[in-house]
Amino acid sequence: TTCTKSKADHASSPVSGQRPNVLLVRGLKTRPIVTEVHQDARRLLEDMGKDIMLNEYCSAMESPSASALENDVSRGMWKVLHLLNQGSWVQCNVDLCPKTTEAVRSMRGIMNGCIFGNIFISVMYPGTFVDPHCGPTNVRHRLHFPLIVPTAPIDSEPELRVANERITWNEGETVVFDDSIVHAASYPGNESGNSSSLLTNGKEGSDEQGLCRVVLIVDLWHPDLSAGEREAISD
Repeated sequence: TTCTKSKADHASSPVSGQRPNVLLVRGLKTRPIVTEVHQDARRLLEDMGKDIMLNEYCSAMESPSASALENDVSRGMWKVLHLLNQGSWVQCNVDLCPKTTEAVRSMRGIMNGCIFGNIFISVMYPGTFVDPHCGPTNVRHRLHFPLIVPTAPIDSEPELRVANERITWNEGETVVFDDSIVHAASYPGNESGNSSSLLTNGKEGSDEQGLCRVVLIVDLWHPDLSAGEREAISD
């Protein structure tokens, strides 16, 4: 495999729709959905189940010590609670989500110590649209483990599009995709939904409620990379 610094015109990638804006490693297998090559991670999360993680997240957001961020979106609201941010553990959030952290720490392939590695809980509010974009590099795959997926009509349900693939999340079912390929997320939302999906962000006020889509996101090393290549990229 060879490394290439991506240019602004993204001309360095031979794969249609693959436009990482920081680092391209040539020779890595590329396809939109890659869940089947991360079965150990999938089994670990699905065996644990979503309830423990969701309960920890909701409790964390009631704590004044939680450190949450709001991502830029073209419309709506998208909030994140990082456990691992650009390769470094966010200790205040780790302390609030101990069982979730223990589970992801035991997962093979997490990108601890690498600037491209993140682990976070992602909350998308109704009416949110994340424009088509690419991740910074093709050395990682991005795992989604849905904790809450609101019930909605097909034209207003949350969805992820990766190249020509459309993904709708199912609670407790893992999906992994190559986020160096152009992708977008949307949640048009509606007035009705599953009442169990009501999420209150106590940190910002108990009156802020919505039928939110909540997903645990974990960045994993591309399995084609050797240990030596992963170490070199991390350095």
